[in-house]
Amino acid sequence: MKNILLLLSYLLIINSYTYSQWLQTNGIPAAPVNCMTVSGNNLYAGITFASTNGIFLSSNSGMDWNGIGLPNRTVNGIAISNEKVFAGTDSGVYVTTNNGTNWTAVSYGLSFKNIKALAFCGTDLYAGSTGIWKSTNFGILWFQTSLTNFPIKTILISGTTIFVGTNNNSIYLSSNNGTTWNNMNLPNQNISSLIITGSDIFAGTLNGVFLTSNYGINWKPVNNGLTYLFINGLVADGNNIFAGGGSVYESTNSGTNWIEKNEGITQPFAVNCFLVSGGYIFVGTTHIGIWRRPLSEFIGIKKISSEIPSGFSLSQNYPNPFNPSTNIKFNIPPFEGGLGGIIGLKVYNILGQEIALLVNEKLQPGVYEIPFSINQFPYFPSSSGIYFYKLEIINNNSKLIFSDTKKMLMIK
Repeated sequence: MKNILLLLSYLLIINSYTYSQWLQTNGIPAAPVNCMTVSGNNLYAGITFASTNGIFLSSNSGMDWNGIGLPNRTVNGIAISNEKVFAGTDSGVYVTTNNGTNWTAVSYGLSFKNIKALAFCGTDLYAGSTGIWKSTNFGILWFQTSLTNFPIKTILISGTTIFVGTNNNSIYLSSNNGTTWNNMNLPNQNISSLIITGSDIFAGTLNGVFLTSNYGINWKPVNNGLTYLFINGLVADGNNIFAGGGSVYESTNSGTNWIEKNEGITQPFAVNCFLVSGGYIFVGTTHIGIWRRPLSEFIGIKKISSEIPSGFSLSQNYPNPFNPSTNIKFNIPPFEGGLGGIIGLKVYNILGQEIALLVNEKLQPGVYEIPFSINQFPYFPSSSGIYFYKLEIINNNSKLIFSDTKKMLMIK
């Protein structure tokens, strides 16, 4: 009996981590989630017009959310300085110093109160509406900067540089506290999101993702693998870049290729925004709340060659034997009839029990490599031994068209 209980416990543990996927969090109503931010252990989310609350707070790593006020408001931006939480809404800017117990309007001087973005640069607070507005005294008084008339969609702060994305009027940057603005030469695009990683600046638009590595002198589209080109959200974590619109995508090579990462989200959805915090990535959606996933699950599948293979194949892992990490390479040719399909790569123990899911997604034709480390799976068996990895390809008609299994040795 004891052995049976131990086996059942083991199988339950395996189930808890085998299927790497997004999990829906609790407490967010079925309304668009427009923005998310973090301060210390607190996560904040702003949603579109709701009769109960327009802003929500989580203090347990984003698993549970509670409304903290601003009913009948649409919250499009959240900015935090010390104990002050500012919310940019469809009726101006509000501030709380006690996590929502009381809110105070701080919109004096704002001629346009439909705030679409809010951000601090140092101690200066910037609001995007029609043009960019600035407050040097925490919202007590606002004045308009020299960037006027353009409808603002997003604000990005990098050091002392301010980037703003507009609706069909390019991207602008200021390095002198908003006194002057320089056009970054991406016209006729609806700029919904901006991120900067090193010397690369990415812009999410209704026509996909654009990249510049020279501050806007040249832009290029980087949309290979995007099945939906409208991009509402971007976020970066190390070498991983995430883009979201009609799906969630990840790129590990500066946008050269994108891979869909929707595992676990079974309902139709669209992404509005992202947040990375506490080892998790969060997705705010249009109508099914906020979803969470450990960053450790994005383990860096890479397209390592522009070669288009002539057939499916699975290579021997290397190094082999390994401890604690190894690499697995496989080839994906064009699917017959251009139908596409699902690529699955799993690891099994010697009893045939699945213990790790490495890939479960659509991939473009190419040569791929994925690292596998036992450290990424907390309940991976600690003993040395033989393990198996299996590649399965299922086409869009749900037919298994390729399968191959290889053996690898883990030594402790």
